[in-house]
Amino acid sequence: SSPGWKTALREELAPIVLEFYNEGWTQRAIARELGLPPATINLWLKSRQIR
Repeated sequence: SSPGWKTALREELAPIVLEFYNEGWTQRAIARELGLPPATINLWLKSRQIR
């Protein structure tokens, strides 16, 4: 894994996160499913301006 992957979502995971999010998953549940820190999901969604 490259440096910074804990805070930056890897590009191949982006569609997966969006799919879960659109299905109504919580950020915490998505993070747990993908084995990522919840802050990573939170920061990525904020960076995408998703509300």
